[in-house]
Amino acid sequence: RVIIEAVFMYIFYLIYPGFRMYRLVKCEAYPCPNIVDCFISRPTEKTIFTVFMLTTSAICILLNFMELMFLIAKACIKKTNNPSGKSQTSFGHKFSEHKQNEINQLLTDREGITLKDLRKNPGSEKGSDRCLAC
Repeated sequence: RVIIEAVFMYIFYLIYPGFRMYRLVKCEAYPCPNIVDCFISRPTEKTIFTVFMLTTSAICILLNFMELMFLIAKACIKKTNNPSGKSQTSFGHKFSEHKQNEINQLLTDREGITLKDLRKNPGSEKGSDRCLAC
């Protein structure tokens, strides 16, 4: 996004040097047979709008850089707080909960016991290990 915004601003600068609309432009393009004076209507309003548009674009570039720096800093802080390389995301808890639900479902389907029975007597799963799915 930053590159696209910067290229846009550069091309705009090439088309309109100084980001300014001039009142009078010397025109020699087709269909003019020779150099002709061309008057641009409302150049002040067009200049103000152009400056507003380019200022907004510059603010977007600045915010994109700030977001990039924030994400890099966040990743560095996360990496220094967790040097083992295992990322602890907010999905970790939900994933383990989902995995436990699958294990419980496997136990109840395989053994024919209900979840209530497992909670009452966790060690009495017909003489087997505590967790059959592991």
